[in-house]
Amino acid sequence: MLYSFDIFDTCITRTFFRPTDLFYQLFKNLNPNFTPEDIYDLVRLRIKAESEARSFSDKEDINLQEIYDRLDITYYGLECQTVKQAELDLEFKSLRPIKEIQTKIECLRQNGHKIIFISDMYLPTEHIQKILIYNNIAQITDIIYISGQIGLTKATGNLFKYVLQTENISSKQLHHTGDNIYSDIIIPQKLGIKTNYVRAILPTRYEEKAFNETIAPIEIRSQISGISRAVRLQETDPNQNNKEIVTIAANIIAPLLTSYVTWVLQDAEKRGIEKLYFVSRDGQVLLKIAQQLSHHFPTVELRYLYGSRQAWFLPSITEVKQKTLDWVLIDGQSKLLIHLLKKFNISYSEIASYLKQNGDYFDNKTQHIDQSNLQEFWNLLESKEISTLILEKAKISRQECISYFEQNGLFSNNKWAIVDLGWTLKCQRSLQTLLKMKNENQEVLGYYFALFRESLLSKESGQYKSFFLQDLISRKFKYSLEEVIFRHQNIIEQIFTIADHPSTVGYQTDLKDNITYPLYTNTQYTDEQIKFTKISHSTILKYAQEISKINPNILINHLDTIKQISLYNTILFLTKPSFNEVKSVANLVTFDDQNNSQKRPLARSLRIKDLAYFLFKLLGFINKRNYQKGLEWLEGSIALSNLAVRLLYSLFQYLSKSDIIALIYLKTKKIIRLKCVIS
Repeated sequence: MLYSFDIFDTCITRTFFRPTDLFYQLFKNLNPNFTPEDIYDLVRLRIKAESEARSFSDKEDINLQEIYDRLDITYYGLECQTVKQAELDLEFKSLRPIKEIQTKIECLRQNGHKIIFISDMYLPTEHIQKILIYNNIAQITDIIYISGQIGLTKATGNLFKYVLQTENISSKQLHHTGDNIYSDIIIPQKLGIKTNYVRAILPTRYEEKAFNETIAPIEIRSQISGISRAVRLQETDPNQNNKEIVTIAANIIAPLLTSYVTWVLQDAEKRGIEKLYFVSRDGQVLLKIAQQLSHHFPTVELRYLYGSRQAWFLPSITEVKQKTLDWVLIDGQSKLLIHLLKKFNISYSEIASYLKQNGDYFDNKTQHIDQSNLQEFWNLLESKEISTLILEKAKISRQECISYFEQNGLFSNNKWAIVDLGWTLKCQRSLQTLLKMKNENQEVLGYYFALFRESLLSKESGQYKSFFLQDLISRKFKYSLEEVIFRHQNIIEQIFTIADHPSTVGYQTDLKDNITYPLYTNTQYTDEQIKFTKISHSTILKYAQEISKINPNILINHLDTIKQISLYNTILFLTKPSFNEVKSVANLVTFDDQNNSQKRPLARSLRIKDLAYFLFKLLGFINKRNYQKGLEWLEGSIALSNLAVRLLYSLFQYLSKSDIIALIYLKTKKIIRLKCVIS
């Protein structure tokens, strides 16, 4: 059996959304002083020349030289041969392999099958051969049939006939693979040739949105979309079953995080920042992206700083007062006594005897702290015995913490900043408090992906810069979308920036080498987490590498466009995910607090209990349920649910936005009051 493959959009793809978009970049490269109108005219002339060459040719297809023979661009000060070579060079630079087909060809070769390539294309055969060999698809001995050289096309079927005759085989001995439903599937099937239709090149909804929903210049939005697609197709490996994860990473996570990191680097360079410390664990993938972009910002040194809420909150304590411990009781986090004590590095057994002697409010380590015992909880913490223990713990951890900061140069000068995700600036406040204990003049500047409107003021935490501010976003979008990024904080924090190492809980100095090392939680990663982290990081780095190499002008001068596109696509993904997208990440877990006290899956299908909860919550009869029983990603859970459940939930949504639910609520309350009076 002889196996033939179409070339463009089957074996290789461009980093442009559409093939003709390459011409816009071509003429812009030739003369940066061309106006947009000049470039528009030149592109039309190039397309017209190709059309005319086909019209006047007596062959089924033409070659590149015949196109340029009809191109008159002397008015613009350009020579055709120079432009022709520039087009060949740009084609070569913009083409990337499609992993799925690359893998298939390798497998066929290993099994002893002969490979040939067939393409309807005007580029020279030797140039296409060079491209295929460079991208590890073809070998020097492979035969390549190009319509522009032979003068016959696949679309008419004559090129296939020519191949069968030249190879001296019957149609049943040829198996052809391609992406064009007509010339690669219908036509060869009519000739008796077996076919395989490749759909991978079809753009995702995110890639289409990136191209269509912006007014940026064509070559810019085409490359923004095309780079995501090229990365997706390079990283999708059928042997790893990673298609959906790669799609999410290439289309959603990579553009979003790369735009954020670029913004950080640009601002840091303008401010004369000498070092950027990317705070673990969210900062791990951000640092990797920055390293890919660093040659554009050579004056900024990139470092990794192990830290966390658990590692910095406790050592920053100088007094045990409710007003200074605003990080202990947080809505949505576990309020079990054992989990709250853990934030102070205190185990229940350490204070069990004291609790036994001083009342029975907290005779159980799983005691839940609520309004009924809230004051008693604060009284417990502020009591002499417990507050003394907390301050002792804080002092011990503070010494190690400051030693680690000193070791990493945080006291050298103020020409550095930290980089993190967000969301309240409490970590930065703790960091600045710790630094000022050793150096009163030490100031902190922090770069953040997003900050809540309730975040601390700069006078409390130090200076900050935020890529997204909640209030600013809320003015740009309709009510249903305005809080998407912030409502899904946990997904962005624990999935988008997932790291391959556990959280830092503190520090310890090795007396032998006098080096302070970070201490980690003993969290065990699941197979799903390990797989997702590896694939996601690989894809994100490939994206940063590609966009930095192909056209750094996109990052430098069109950052707002990438930011806008990536935000729109992130909102689309978070609010309207597909079943396959959610299924690929549903088993990843998220946690509720700094010590990973409680966890739940990213998404699960809705149950009858969930629907009952939604209904009773709408009626005002129940409050928010426990973290583990709740849903991390409601939209994702809906996507996993069956049609009946989805319809019922849609009904609840409709009721919640209408006056019907208010009437039901009032009538129900009235009936309850009446029954109480009668009884």
